[in-house]
Formats: sequence, structure tokens, C-alpha cells
Amino acid sequence: MFIYLPNTLTFLRLILAPALIVYLIIDKSDPAKFFGMFVFIAIIATDFFDGYLARKFNNVSNLGKVFDPIADKMIIILLLCFFLGNYLTRA
Repeated sequence: MFIYLPNTLTFLRLILAPALIVYLIIDKSDPAKFFGMFVFIAIIATDFFDGYLARKFNNVSNLGKVFDPIADKMIIILLLCFFLGNYLTRA
């Protein structure tokens, strides 16, 4: 079994998304918000590059076809829950 770079980027997103949310919940300082923004930009960049590299180098795999949409939905759901929870605690 080969380990392709696009699959590695997808699994990196699966790890970074919950870590980002936990980090933002624990540390509410302004530098943490900027660091969180850069981590989120890295997550978005890996989302772009895993699809781009998979198509460019013909590394499309069944594993990537399954986990890429899961990672995308997990990021959206976690961020939605984070922002909703953050909004509800202030209201």
C-alpha cells in the first residue's frame, strides 16, 4: 500500500480541525485568535492542494474519495458548533 501525499494532507486536516477548535476553546487571547486564523488558512490550503495534487499526479484513491468529503464536512460542522457555542455564551 502506497502513502500518497494527497491522502496525507487529508489526514492532516482531520487532525488539525479538532485541534484548532480545542485550542480556540482553551486559549481566548488575541494572539491565539491570530494563530487560529493561520491554522485555518493552512487547513483551507491543504483542502485545495490535496485535490489539486491528486488530479495532477493521478493519485486518486478510494481512501481519498471517502475521507476528503468527511474532512470537509467535519471542518464545517466543528467551526459551526464553535461559533454557535461562542455566540450563545455571550448572549
